[in-house]
Amino acid sequence: MAIYVRKRKKVHSISPLRLFVTRNIFYIASIVFVLLFLIGIYRLSIYLKTSEYFSVKRIYVFGTRYSFAEDIRDLSGISVGDNIFSFSSARSAEQIKNHPWVKRVSVNKHLPDTVTIEVVEYRPVILINFSQLYLVDESGLVFKRLSEDELFDFPIISGISKEDYLGDIPVYRQKILSLIELKDKFSRLFPDLTLSEILLEKSGDVTLITGKNIFEIRLGQRDYDKKLQRLRIILDQANRSSLNPEIVYLDTNREDMYAMKYKQKK
Repeated sequence: MAIYVRKRKKVHSISPLRLFVTRNIFYIASIVFVLLFLIGIYRLSIYLKTSEYFSVKRIYVFGTRYSFAEDIRDLSGISVGDNIFSFSSARSAEQIKNHPWVKRVSVNKHLPDTVTIEVVEYRPVILINFSQLYLVDESGLVFKRLSEDELFDFPIISGISKEDYLGDIPVYRQKILSLIELKDKFSRLFPDLTLSEILLEKSGDVTLITGKNIFEIRLGQRDYDKKLQRLRIILDQANRSSLNPEIVYLDTNREDMYAMKYKQKK
């Protein structure tokens, strides 16, 4: 009887570390890749922020008419020689908005070394008297006080206090806007006359005061278009008769009636 003895195979033991690496090779490779990528990004950012290649060499300011480009550049906080990645365009724009003439602004970087600043300024169309004169834009917004070195030949709105305006800006902007529209209509109909003041009474009545050959035009509260058309006829008739009006009353109860006070001839 034959007896077979089965030999036991030799089992090689695997270390826990090797087993861990074998089972998690994909995750380990991913972690190594991410670390190398982050190191690369970090070194690239250092290069971008320190390389002279990305130093600002030109700063262009566009859109300035009433403000000065030098003032806009100073407010931006950007200087020639600064690294183009070292400042925030949005933060620079916010700083520029502190300039009283600036309505909107955008700051743009053009790699490798150029910055452009595009400014949209307020467009003044009339003045308003708040004890001191202030500039008003085409939307009826009072945006800055008139400085001594600024010369604008605009009519002046009077009869509105600064306190009333600040107390209800939306309402008074609409009132001012209607007076601006009235000013524009007057200028189109009477290119030969200079409008110097628009008085808004507490009652809501409007009085126009001309500059040269000063006289008043009392319009009342409504139907300004019709009253200005009638005023054109009245002034033409007065001119043909060599009469100089002092006050024209168009705020009568009837549309077809008016009154006029003439200046006495010297």
